Amino acid sequence: MKKIRVSNIVLNSFENDSRVFKISNSLGKRGYLVDLYAIHKKGLKKQEKSHNFNINRIHLWSKRIPKNYFLKPFKLKALLIYFELAIKFMIRSKKTDFIHCNDVGTLPIGLIYKFFYLGSPKIVYDSHEYQSQVNGISKVESRVRSIIEKLIIPFCYKVINVNESISRIYEELYNVRTEIIFNAPNYKELKTPPDNYFRSKYEISKNQKIYLYQGGLSPGRGIEKILFNFNKLKEEGHNSSVLILLGNGLLEDLVKKNANENELIFYHPYVPMEDLSNYTRLADFGLLPYENTCLNHYYCLPNKLFEYAMSNVTVVASKLFELNNFISKNKIGYLIDNDDNMALYKFILNSSNKNLKISNSVFNSFNKKYNWEACEEILIKIYSKI
Repeated sequence: MKKIRVSNIVLNSFENDSRVFKISNSLGKRGYLVDLYAIHKKGLKKQEKSHNFNINRIHLWSKRIPKNYFLKPFKLKALLIYFELAIKFMIRSKKTDFIHCNDVGTLPIGLIYKFFYLGSPKIVYDSHEYQSQVNGISKVESRVRSIIEKLIIPFCYKVINVNESISRIYEELYNVRTEIIFNAPNYKELKTPPDNYFRSKYEISKNQKIYLYQGGLSPGRGIEKILFNFNKLKEEGHNSSVLILLGNGLLEDLVKKNANENELIFYHPYVPMEDLSNYTRLADFGLLPYENTCLNHYYCLPNKLFEYAMSNVTVVASKLFELNNFISKNKIGYLIDNDDNMALYKFILNSSNKNLKISNSVFNSFNKKYNWEACEEILIKIYSKI
C-alpha cells in the first residue's frame, strides 16, 4: 500500500517550534512520510532526520541581497526571499499528497503548488493564532492577511485552530468548519519530586516562592509589567517571592539588565523544548501576563498554560477573554486584572502567607484531558477523513 506523503512548511528556520514538531512527529509515527520544509540559517543542518520526519532547510540566495534604504518601503528583499522559497519548495516536494500550511504566510505557497500540480495536493491550514489580529502588525498587513485567508481557505480541505474562540471566529468569517487542536504537551506523570536546581543556582531560599515566565521575551506579553512589579517589591523590602524569566527574544537585554540590578529577578537562557518540563516543574507559579494589545492576545490560549499545568504549576494569568474562561472553567490557577499595572504586586503580597497552590488531583484530571496524545487522535482523524 502506497504511503501518503505530507509536506509541512514553515517560514522560519525551525529551531524550537513545539507545535510544528509534534504535528510532524505524530503524522510520521502513524505511518505518513513527512518532510518539513524551512528556511536555512547558518549553523543549522540543511537536511536532518528528526525522530519520525525529515527536516529540509532550503538555502535562499536572495537572503544575501544587501538592504537598500530606497527599496525598504516596498519590502522587495522579503518578496524575493518568499518567491525563491516558494519555487524551491515546489521543486523539492513535487510528489507530495498533502501540504500542511503553518500560519497565513504559507497559504499562497500551498495554493500555487496546488494549481501547478492540477489540484492533486490537498491543503491543511493550521492557523496557530488569530492571524489577521496578531500583535505588532499594521492595519494594512492585517487587511492583507484577512484577504489571503478569505481567498485561499475555500481551497483548503481542512482548517485547524488552537482554541474554541478562534475556531468560532474563523467559522463565522470564512464559512468553514474548523477543527481544534490545542497547544498541549505530551502527557507526563510526575513520579519523582522536583530537584532544587533553581534554588541552588540562584541561592533562592526555601521560604521564597518562585514565579516563572517561560517562552518568548517579546513586546505585548507583559514582560515589562512583571519586571516593574518585582522592582516595586524590592523597593518596598518585600522578598517573599522571586521571578525567573526563561527564554529569549527582543526583550532579553532588558530582562538581563533588571536581573543584574534586582536580586529578586533572575534570567535563565532558553532550553530545548524536550528539556523544558524539567525546569517548569521547579516553579510555584507560572505567569501568563499577556497584555490586551490585540484580538489575538484577547483570545489567546498559549502553550505555556498547558506546559505549566502538565508540571503541576499553578497558573497566574491576565484576565483576558479566553484565558479567563478556560482557567475559571478548569480551576487551574488565578486571574489578575490586566488593566492594573500593580495587579501582580498585589497578588504576591496577598498570597505571601497563604497556600494558593492548586492541588495535584486537579492537575491530574486536567492533564488527562488536555495532552498531546489526545490532540494527536484529532489530527489523525483529520488526515484519515481526507
